[in-house]
Amino acid sequence: MKPATALFACALGLSGCHKATPHATAFASAGATSTSGGEGGNAIVAAGGRAGAATGGAGGAGDAGGASSAGQSGSAGSAAGGTASTALFGKADVLSAAAKSCSAPDSFTPTAVIPANLSNAVYGVMGVVSDRRFAFAPDSSTLLTFSKTGELSSELTQVAGVGSDGTSLAVVFADGQRVVLQHYDATLVPVGASVDLTKGAVEGVAVAASASATFVSWVAGDQVVGRVQSKQGLAKFAFSAGADSKHCQAKALAAGASFVLAWACGATQTEFRLATISQTGMVQGPNLITTAAEQLDLLDFRALGTGYVALLHDLERSTAYLLRTSDSELQGSIRAITGLDQAFSLAVSSKGIALAGLLGSGTTALGRISGDASLTVGSDWTCLDLASPGGHAALEVDADGYAALVRFANGSEWLVNTPF
Repeated sequence: MKPATALFACALGLSGCHKATPHATAFASAGATSTSGGEGGNAIVAAGGRAGAATGGAGGAGDAGGASSAGQSGSAGSAAGGTASTALFGKADVLSAAAKSCSAPDSFTPTAVIPANLSNAVYGVMGVVSDRRFAFAPDSSTLLTFSKTGELSSELTQVAGVGSDGTSLAVVFADGQRVVLQHYDATLVPVGASVDLTKGAVEGVAVAASASATFVSWVAGDQVVGRVQSKQGLAKFAFSAGADSKHCQAKALAAGASFVLAWACGATQTEFRLATISQTGMVQGPNLITTAAEQLDLLDFRALGTGYVALLHDLERSTAYLLRTSDSELQGSIRAITGLDQAFSLAVSSKGIALAGLLGSGTTALGRISGDASLTVGSDWTCLDLASPGGHAALEVDADGYAALVRFANGSEWLVNTPF
């Protein structure tokens, strides 16, 4: 029996558990008897995203006629953003704009969150849990929370996905042999008993939580498989992942009494689909939203008005794509944003959409995009790591604007706030 100070992966009996990183401390084993709950929260996320730096410079300048490849100019369009013709998304209309440069924020007083260490994990996902924020690093499978003043919790390892209901976290662990669900409070103290979901290795894990249920899905073979935990029990569901179930990435969010799952699969092309799953495991869909002729990464998926917005990225073209969609089809044109060597994260507010990405200059910047059907890209991008370019940021909405967890060149992570 492991002592109470062992890492939770060890406490669950998952293989390959290891010591925490220098800024982490040990945490208690599972088995607390209190129950999870809380209101609100549409949060979400999943492990995924293809690692690696893109090559080449910025794409087409101005409003280009389609997403041009890195380092090449696109044909000029109207200043307002003309409809572009591109074979990438078949007959779907694509509007293109360029991300060229950024300016320093009016004020820059970041809060230190994680001390400098080049071996630190890259925290690609940030969300809110109670009066704290959580940070998840999909590539290294680690999770922690921090306060407004930067006070850190202990660190969880072997995390495949996490979702927040606003006051507590639903955390899924995977070690290649077992997949386990465990709830936590905002300081990562276990809440309730753990639940074994399945055995073996899984990919494309997505997790979402609401005040009344927890959603977990993954890709097994050519199937999307999952569980919904609620007061009614543990409901199971399964359906086809699509014609090509390779290289699958998925995101999920709570939508009223149900959950919406978005996933993108394909080795040589990308099929982007949505499905709605009830708390009893009833599935509406899946619906094929669009197909891209190349392999794209699904990086984020958020609720927007009565529908949703998805962020996909093409490393070879240094281009991000924003897709507005209902449960079953595209809404309006696809917005291509050239000149982004990498795209990281979205945040949605009443003022519109924020996107964090890596400019060709090597600076991480935040762009503001309208939330209407035009998805108009603002010309003024805000530099997030101008003093110490480190190449990553995760976004969320704060009380007075957007909050970005920004990685600096020395491996430290800072919370940077910028207005809407």
